[in-house]
Amino acid sequence: MKHFLFLSWPDYGVPPDANGFLKFLFHVRKAQHEFTKGINWKFHPRGPPIVVHCSAGIGRTGTFIAVDISVYMFDATAKTNIIKIVRNIRRQRAFSIQMPDQYLFCHLALIQYAIKMGKLKTNIDFQELLFDD
Repeated sequence: MKHFLFLSWPDYGVPPDANGFLKFLFHVRKAQHEFTKGINWKFHPRGPPIVVHCSAGIGRTGTFIAVDISVYMFDATAKTNIIKIVRNIRRQRAFSIQMPDQYLFCHLALIQYAIKMGKLKTNIDFQELLFDD
């Protein structure tokens, strides 16, 4: 078992930078994949499940899961539906993604990812969209 802690994420808020969060997400995924090396893993092709939890288990947790699923879908199909993903998460964990900024962050993180992957050509000031000065 490995434990990861993302310190740049305030309760009831969002990380200050989607790129930092995406690096963390892919670090967790890499550890998930590496777990299967050297053993005869016969279960889910991505590796063992990732357990995600924050203080209450709904705000930051739901946001992390929504972004993770969205990125997987985007990689597989070049499309994703964050509204549908959030609805499905909320069927299993009521009130997931508590704050409007967390919901917006899901979209912004996916946009940042698409830009990084060369699938979207634009330049967005995410700090301006997320935070009031």
